Amino acid sequence: MGLEARVSYLEGQVEGHSENLSGVRDSVTSLEERMDRRFDGVDRRFESLDARMTGLDQKIDRRFDSLDDKISRQFLWMIGIQVTTLLTVIGAVLTAVLTR
Repeated sequence: MGLEARVSYLEGQVEGHSENLSGVRDSVTSLEERMDRRFDGVDRRFESLDARMTGLDQKIDRRFDSLDDKISRQFLWMIGIQVTTLLTVIGAVLTAVLTR
């Protein structure tokens, strides 16, 4: 086998490897594009989930605010009833003491 035959053989091998590398490069590029599309879909799902969670958080905040207002009103009623009862007891005691 002569030098030219060896060089031709090596050139053929290098060309085959170049074609294989080109195929691998194309496959990696295709995979990269598919992954980008998939991650875009995942990002959209997370954005949708984030919007839903924000809505739920706002709804829970409104409920707690409503409950806080209700408790405050009932507390004021309870204090009012206690003050009224205290004044009634003081009035009854004063009446009993003063009428003797």
